[in-house]
Amino acid sequence: MLKGKGEVWIVCQNLADGGIAGLILSEWMFLCQQLTGIRVYTLLMNVDFIPVLKQVKWNKRMLNAFHLIYFLGNCYHLHLDEEKIIC
Repeated sequence: MLKGKGEVWIVCQNLADGGIAGLILSEWMFLCQQLTGIRVYTLLMNVDFIPVLKQVKWNKRMLNAFHLIYFLGNCYHLHLDEEKIIC
């Protein structure tokens, strides 16, 4: 678990930085796809391998938000696992 306010701040800052970087990267990939026609953004947003999610009709913004939330959740989970290993 988190030990103090300083550590909570660090985790929140890292999650915010990761979220901003994820938004910038996804917008960059979208721009590259629009300019070149190479489907890099489409590949990033592919959820067809998850049966339940394949049935949902996603718009681009919802799908991007889903990926960022999933990514940030994984980052937080990895932080907690790392803490268990170190302690």
